[in-house]
Amino acid sequence: MVHASALMADNTPLPPRNRLDAFPDSKVEYLRVHYELCRYEATEPLREAVAEFREDRKMMEGERSKAYIYTKVCIFASSPRPRFALPHRPREKDSDRLTPGTLVALSPSWDYFRSKCIVATIATRSFNGRAVPVVEDGDNPWHPPRVELFFANTSETLIDPIEEFVMLEAKVGYFENVRHTMLGLQHAAMYQLSAAATGSSTICVDDDECRLARAINPAGDTIVVPQAADRFDQSQKEAFDIMSTQALSIVQGPPGTGKTFTSLVAIRGFVETQNAAGPESRRAPIIISAQTNHALDQILDLCLDHRVGKILRLGGQSRSEFVSRCSLYNIRSRSRFRRQDYRGLASWKQICSSIEELVEAYTRDLVGAQELLEAKLISAQQYQSLVDSSPAAAQIAKDEDTEDPNEISLMIGWLYSFSNQDPEEGIRSMLPGKTRKAIVGRIDDTPDDDLEEEGQAIRGKAPDDAAFQLRGLFLPFDPQHTVAPVPPGCRRTGRWWQEARALVRGNPDLNKINSKARPMVYYYLKTRLRDRTIQAIREQLQVYKEVCETLKIHRLANTLHIIDCEGIDIIGCTTTGLSKYRGMLAALLPRVMLIEEAAETREANIAAAMFPSLEQLALVGDHQQLTPQVDIQFLGSPPYNLKVSMFERLVKLGLPYKTLQVQRRMIPRIREVVQTFYPMLRDHWSVKDIRNRPPVPGMGGTNLWWFQHQSPETWGKKLSYSNYEEADMVVGFIRYLMLNDVEPNQVTVLTYYSAQVELINQLIRFDQMLKRLQPVWSVRTVDGFQGEENDVIILSLVRSPSNPMGANRRTTVGFVEDENRAVVAMSRARRGMYVFGNAQHILSSSQKSYETWQKVFNAFGTQTGDYLPVTCRTHSNITPIRTAKEWKRISAGGCMKPCNGECPKGHKCSDQCHPQDHEHRNCEEPCPKILFCGHLCEMRCNELCRCPRECRPPGPPSELPPLRTEQAPLDTPFLRQMRRWEEMADAAEEAGEAALAALRTQVANATSDEMMAFGYRNFLQQEERLMERARAQARRAEGSGESGDLI
Repeated sequence: MVHASALMADNTPLPPRNRLDAFPDSKVEYLRVHYELCRYEATEPLREAVAEFREDRKMMEGERSKAYIYTKVCIFASSPRPRFALPHRPREKDSDRLTPGTLVALSPSWDYFRSKCIVATIATRSFNGRAVPVVEDGDNPWHPPRVELFFANTSETLIDPIEEFVMLEAKVGYFENVRHTMLGLQHAAMYQLSAAATGSSTICVDDDECRLARAINPAGDTIVVPQAADRFDQSQKEAFDIMSTQALSIVQGPPGTGKTFTSLVAIRGFVETQNAAGPESRRAPIIISAQTNHALDQILDLCLDHRVGKILRLGGQSRSEFVSRCSLYNIRSRSRFRRQDYRGLASWKQICSSIEELVEAYTRDLVGAQELLEAKLISAQQYQSLVDSSPAAAQIAKDEDTEDPNEISLMIGWLYSFSNQDPEEGIRSMLPGKTRKAIVGRIDDTPDDDLEEEGQAIRGKAPDDAAFQLRGLFLPFDPQHTVAPVPPGCRRTGRWWQEARALVRGNPDLNKINSKARPMVYYYLKTRLRDRTIQAIREQLQVYKEVCETLKIHRLANTLHIIDCEGIDIIGCTTTGLSKYRGMLAALLPRVMLIEEAAETREANIAAAMFPSLEQLALVGDHQQLTPQVDIQFLGSPPYNLKVSMFERLVKLGLPYKTLQVQRRMIPRIREVVQTFYPMLRDHWSVKDIRNRPPVPGMGGTNLWWFQHQSPETWGKKLSYSNYEEADMVVGFIRYLMLNDVEPNQVTVLTYYSAQVELINQLIRFDQMLKRLQPVWSVRTVDGFQGEENDVIILSLVRSPSNPMGANRRTTVGFVEDENRAVVAMSRARRGMYVFGNAQHILSSSQKSYETWQKVFNAFGTQTGDYLPVTCRTHSNITPIRTAKEWKRISAGGCMKPCNGECPKGHKCSDQCHPQDHEHRNCEEPCPKILFCGHLCEMRCNELCRCPRECRPPGPPSELPPLRTEQAPLDTPFLRQMRRWEEMADAAEEAGEAALAALRTQVANATSDEMMAFGYRNFLQQEERLMERARAQARRAEGSGESGDLI
């Protein structure tokens, strides 16, 4: 933990340089450099915040301030839980404030970091992740916002609930991740370090010499090649070979080249090789790690789907339902090999009981005379003087059921005399809350059986419980002070303290003290008793910490036993988890570790996980995509180079590595753009098949386009850029794609700025059509979309100067110019890639931006312009859309021509061209049909035909009731045939054709529109056949000179 002196320093020396042009001179030097860099990044933001606040104590939060400021912080309980009040109410969106694991600094309100600083980390926060209650979500508005803290030094644990503090939190940095890495580096310094950390071709490095690498199978085990390897292309086969046989393997996987599948097959090979080695060979789980939880869940899900082996997932941030079932908590809960540490639990309960007793004494409303005597704050003679002169106490003492009322009532009887109240009334007025009920209630002989000891609900909670691991023992502090307490600012200072001490020392008989001075004396005695109790609590908390460490060791041994007995083959965790769970992982003596997204992982995270038992390390990633994140920006640049991963460093130092070359994601036209970054990239046959990658509907085969504009950007309050006109154009394009039968889950909008993400989501929520189609759309930042893909990608570049001809025309475009992010942004699409941005500004803003985007822009060729060429699917007309308002010209999703299509009943469509409903099933014209009953249908064309006079319900002819007698039926061949049909149905029923009768009964009882429509369709088909037969008879009659009754 960070020491307070580091945060109180006026300045901090810069960390050592991190060289990239050569291998480290020694293991100690290598680890020291990375440890100092991590420590500087972890502490410097908060140190600067403390220094800034110390210079200006009236400083308020703002865009330029370096800290979040919390005032009026008070202790609420011993986890401990500070209760804080904010100078302004933070928005619910400020969810990154007071994140568990964040480093904070506290100082008394009277000191303001001049001389005293207490360091702590956030353990957890209340109100479901919010710093303040939200009434709409069910939070209690009267509860103050709360956080729980872990203190760096147990002796500095804050217990006094009266004293107020100010608390500072740095706006940047996350201490929890860096803390585990630093601890891992400290442990790594005590053991041999894998050669991958130093870049040597060896697997273990000592300070004096390097030992040659062992291959994965030092015992001569035969390497098992999984059957799935038959599907490899040549580059994947070569990558698999080095992953299986070399101690250190580096595999670069450009976008879409199947590096995850290659890793999956390699993992299966590792597991099967160990299983084939036989029981005499030492088996150890394969360690699988990734920078993000998403990437880790992705590969573990694949392992589960392909039944690679039994999996254990460390960490509780998995969003996969199936991977979550493999968490350590769930496996331990289900395991029959779990063992309990009953002796340790007994010790834990015992120390908890001791601390609870101290806290109960500390928070008691009134202290008893016996407590003061035992603490040697009063003499035996003074105690006896209280016993001899307290009639109220004698009265209360007669009740044998009262819980030791005499000692408390002695003080009450001594105190109440300063007023003119009746003794019992004096006791009633001085006993608030529970104590008043417990003592005064006994006087009234009305015991309250419902009273429960405060905190009973938490007693007995097992330390193995998940909540215990975070919160531990929770003991609320809320000391009550009766009888006019002295203002907190005057405690232990001023004249009253000396007067009270002199009165206690100079009066063997406390009854001789003036009644008006007794509250002051009592407060003096209680304050001194509380000070001693606080010191005792601190000592017990240290013992409590040691007991918890003992329990932690037993849990570790128990976990190792479960992993061994359950036969776990694969253990997955994030790269942060490699350091967080280093002790457990090292105890398992792993031989193989594979790291996904290795190029996005800090070198220190991997170096801290170089366990002495490792025999093989596989790094899989792509150093041309996203680099490690850095909280202090200048540390990412030379000479500190924190943005350079171990993967990239080793590649640039010339170590051999394999690059996958066959991509299976993008259509060839998009691959041509990505190929500007990867010259060796080529297509798999599947992406050339139009059946696998059909064109984007409504774009006329234009699957790649750069829409250029000069709409100005906006700098928002969230310290992020947005561009309203560009966002409006993007949302209009999404609506157009939906009208052309593109599914919502097939489109993803990418942008570089969180403010633009929020703006696009807001515009989508305002669009009734898009909101109705899908409540949550895929609008993501580029950094958050690595490793993912979609059919259609819309890239919003945002950056565009507000005054193109002004002085800011040459303003840089920030991290839009970063080539690694450009690679990610341009390589996510499978079928369509559409860029929205000011190309002129991006190409001219800086030399770096020009080098990044010029080759991309050139790859677009002629597929760019100040318009978006949408194409009608019916008429093949191209409509150029230049502004968001022009989407209204083709609001139906087609072109501006009339449709002129025909519905099945012959009506011509008068609407504007529309790509949907080509058969015009939704025609609103009147229906022209003549019904079977002879009446004209008066329904709409798209509605089910019904007789306006309801003379006959729709259905099969066999189910039609007789014609109404008041109607004069037409005597036509068709109607005569219909009557013959009914007679045949009756005859069939009389003849015993039960099947037909059952069918007729079912149809007659059907009331749903679907059944009625089904029956009516059958009837219409029969009607058309009969009408055609009648027409044929008419033609024959005309030809033969006969006549008849025809329709």
